[in-house]
Amino acid sequence: MAESSGSAYAAETSNAQVRPATAEESLELNEELRALYKLEEAVAREVDPPVKKDPMEPTGVERYLARLQAEGVEPTLQDLDKCRPPRHPPKLSEQYIEKYHELVDVVGRTFSREQLQKFAKAAGLRGTSYKTKKIEYVEAIIEQRWGWPSLSTVEKEKRDRTEVVTESLPVNPSQLFLIMGKDGLDLLHLSIKYNVHISLIREPLALRIEGVRRSLRPLQEQIRTVIKNIVEDVVQLPTRTAIRPDLVQRISRLANAYMENIGDKGLVRICAHDSHSLGSAKRLASRASGEMVSASRTPLVVYLPAGVPLITDTPKEMSIYDYALYPFLSPRALPWYVNTAGAFRVRRVGEWLIGKNGEDTKKTGGLAVGTGHLLTLAGEPLDLRGALFNFDPTPGRRRTVKASTGHVLFNTPSKGQRATLLPPLKNSHNFAKILQWMSNNDQNTIRSSFVPGLPSSLVHSPPSEQKLVHRLIYKALPTSDSSAESADELLRRKMITFEVVLAQARAQMGGEDAESSSLSIEPRCEQGTESQLNLMMPDRTMDIRMSGLETELLPEESLPGELKQYIDDLREFLRVNGTQPDPPLTLMVDGDTYILYTSATVRQSIEQLMRYEDSSSTPFGVISESRLDLESGQRTTACEINCEDPKSELSWHDFLVGCDSLTSSNYRAPSPVYPEPQVDAETADLRAF
Repeated sequence: MAESSGSAYAAETSNAQVRPATAEESLELNEELRALYKLEEAVAREVDPPVKKDPMEPTGVERYLARLQAEGVEPTLQDLDKCRPPRHPPKLSEQYIEKYHELVDVVGRTFSREQLQKFAKAAGLRGTSYKTKKIEYVEAIIEQRWGWPSLSTVEKEKRDRTEVVTESLPVNPSQLFLIMGKDGLDLLHLSIKYNVHISLIREPLALRIEGVRRSLRPLQEQIRTVIKNIVEDVVQLPTRTAIRPDLVQRISRLANAYMENIGDKGLVRICAHDSHSLGSAKRLASRASGEMVSASRTPLVVYLPAGVPLITDTPKEMSIYDYALYPFLSPRALPWYVNTAGAFRVRRVGEWLIGKNGEDTKKTGGLAVGTGHLLTLAGEPLDLRGALFNFDPTPGRRRTVKASTGHVLFNTPSKGQRATLLPPLKNSHNFAKILQWMSNNDQNTIRSSFVPGLPSSLVHSPPSEQKLVHRLIYKALPTSDSSAESADELLRRKMITFEVVLAQARAQMGGEDAESSSLSIEPRCEQGTESQLNLMMPDRTMDIRMSGLETELLPEESLPGELKQYIDDLREFLRVNGTQPDPPLTLMVDGDTYILYTSATVRQSIEQLMRYEDSSSTPFGVISESRLDLESGQRTTACEINCEDPKSELSWHDFLVGCDSLTSSNYRAPSPVYPEPQVDAETADLRAF
């Protein structure tokens, strides 16, 4: 037995010769050991009160092993495992350390170093050699063979659970943006999940993490995994134009991808969590650059009703035709490409409290009569129909004019994206001063944009004749020599419009037929040119965007290859309800590069409205739309009125009358309708008094 054993049996037999035990002897000894255990338990039950056991008194296992040595039998691993307790206390409790030391003492007193060395070799314990100390053999057996955590591990885990440390994790701007997530929510969730405090160090850029050691390690691993999985790409925008800083931030938020300009030639760097976010950021960046080019080349035209002097020397305090820039507050979110820091609309300063709040088109005649003034920013008169089609007709193409209601807004850049109510042109002025200010305006400082919206006559009316449309609009990049010199020479943009009406094929029978109903698509594609101008109407509640279209139908077999593939993918998506395909970002048609301007799902309805809200007038048809931008997820509303034959004087007149009616109606909350109570004759007679 071990030289440190206090057993009397071991002392008496220390000089005995050791020989291996036979199978019959081991079996007999095991039976004797079990009988000895039962006897000890029986004696313990009979003794009352229980007698405290002497710690120096040998246990049954020790006596059994002493007998083995006395008989010259070498102990085996099975004999060693008899010293193993059935379980250990919780490793973080105080009892665990106590029981661990007791177990080390028992094993060390029971076996010699040579026996423990043989056990370690037979069990294949790691970290042992002929130089290993006896207590190290004991600890290796307890920890590796019996699975007890080491005291150093327990102490380290206790320290990790209680000791608060602070560490810094270096990051770059793109990594920081993606780790934080939208509005910092991802980083907040990590902080809550691991119960740590996370702050930002600016110089050098790093995340400062404060918490217990146990939480810091998995948090750091998760952050490193996020950084490792980031995908990156450098994209050259087709317009070769750098994106405005406010749009860079907005695109990054919408696509959940980090984007930054590289130089001023339309080169952008995009970093994202996955390829889907990367592709979404690419499409939004391309559309943003296209919107910037389109806004800078869409001319402004002003309409002033009859009676408003174009240039007046009347002192300002005596003038009744003053105009000012008012903050524009929309009930809906502005489109993502519009700077929301400061948006202002030019309006007439009127007596709003007594109802004199704009033009009375019944008296002035409006656009339809033509007694007002249509002016360019240079103050020159303009022929609206002639400006939209100032070129010879193209054989085989159809000409139409589309008017979209909305508001022409002037946006001011603001540092830090802070909203402001201070207009870029302070105070009120006669319109000659307003016109001069707009003419001298620099697009880099004060930008104008058109925001579509519903007129008041459609705000509270329920839609009718609805249909669901998936729409893509591609516009060709303008060439360097295609810029318009004035509003008389509008920029003609080549365009391709792709629409698919999503019609739900409703089964007429129940059962399996109803479950097998699917979506069928009938693509419609038009190719042509578009001329646009924004028509400001400061004396009315709304403005108009006029579009002159000259288009022709494209059969499906004549579509670009990218659109054909997209149609096939869309049909497959609607058939099996799989992953929605992404539209092609650019198209190459006849040597021209077309970029994606619109990708939306549109709920469209045709409405019949009365002219000037007069129930006795002839109704006219308008198209109202609720649009869902598939890239940004934003919803917008729009109203359009079309002139199918602009050459016809009657058709053109009716079209302008409809424009007058839509833009001059005032916004009023609908009056509540209360049901008329049923009364008897006596009550009716009382009401007469």
